Amino acid sequence: MDSNETLMARELFHQIMQTRRSLHAGLADVLDDAPRCHFDMLHRLYTIIRRSGRDGAVSVSELTCRMYDSPQAVSRALRILEKDGLIQRTADPKDRRKTIVRLTEEGCRAHERCEQAVTAYAFAVARRLSPDTLRSFTQDLVLFAQAVEEENEARRAGKDD
Repeated sequence: MDSNETLMARELFHQIMQTRRSLHAGLADVLDDAPRCHFDMLHRLYTIIRRSGRDGAVSVSELTCRMYDSPQAVSRALRILEKDGLIQRTADPKDRRKTIVRLTEEGCRAHERCEQAVTAYAFAVARRLSPDTLRSFTQDLVLFAQAVEEENEARRAGKDD
């Protein structure tokens, strides 16, 4: 990589990290009046249940595989959500060795409230860009995400060798 490419790669990384910090700060402000929402975990759980759950629930083992977090981190997050009344864990009636997770009514309401606030924030941010800029950025972001996934796969494959 020549010096220009190195500088561009460093600047790209810097901009991504700065945007990430700003986005987290903005989301924290938006969700400030929704204490104990745990939006990130609740949204990931909601999405996994919608995509691969059955009867509005998902097994803890399936959840752990799809969360890209350690089993300990998932377990800790589930304990917090359960303590706050946002989820319910029960034994799987078909296989008592498995535990299944579902959102409670309060969990569904909390997710909906938080998603509305996050969506309003996203629309407000998007309105600050022209339609052409937003379209181009979205297309470029898809390409960037694909490049990140390809690099991650290549690195994982290299570890397997």
